[in-house]
Amino acid sequence: MTGLIKAEEKDLEELYGLYRRTAEAMKEEGLNQWNWGVYPTEEMIRGDVERGEMYVALEGGRIEAAIALTETVDP
Repeated sequence: MTGLIKAEEKDLEELYGLYRRTAEAMKEEGLNQWNWGVYPTEEMIRGDVERGEMYVALEGGRIEAAIALTETVDP
């Protein structure tokens, strides 16, 4: 896996899929922290990318991990 690199607009669809799958897996495990479309949303992820706060790690050219490093607090 690569180190963290800044996500770009071209990564959005792949990021949406990663976050959606993660939210679904969490729900299946009984973790109700994320509800795709409520938190997180496509708009939130897009905003993180546009502000330069979203970073990804790649494996075989695919996004395997993502993190938003922000200085703000989510509501």
